Amino acid sequence: MERGYDHPLIDGDDDDCSCECSHHPDDEKFKSVVARMVSQLDEVIALSSGPVYGEFMTNVSLQMRLTDLLDKVQVEAMSLPEDFKTRKPKADWVFLQTLTSQIVHPTFGMNPETLWDVVRLEIPYQHKMLGIIINGCSHEH
Repeated sequence: MERGYDHPLIDGDDDDCSCECSHHPDDEKFKSVVARMVSQLDEVIALSSGPVYGEFMTNVSLQMRLTDLLDKVQVEAMSLPEDFKTRKPKADWVFLQTLTSQIVHPTFGMNPETLWDVVRLEIPYQHKMLGIIINGCSHEH
């Protein structure tokens, strides 16, 4: 399931929750991995919400910290079993498993413009979807 930038806006997301309501006995043991991912994305969102575009483009240490955090999220996403990810389709697992390759080009290195787009446009949505996996469906509360 590829969302790209065509997914609904965060505030307008329709939480239809087709699969998230079903509970699988093994899901609890993987929620700690998802919780670590959410924690890392919390930091990404906090770090990237302050600077404006021009400040972000010149702050190499911030870019490196964000890339490091996204790399950790990628490793966590890759560590989850496929059957868990299949049961939790709201998160874009392919996107989360390829974060670093989307930001760092093998020849040209890290692309700060792409990093800006990822952390400002895509990460908040993925953060929300991972939160639903941990906390359950929004209509269950």
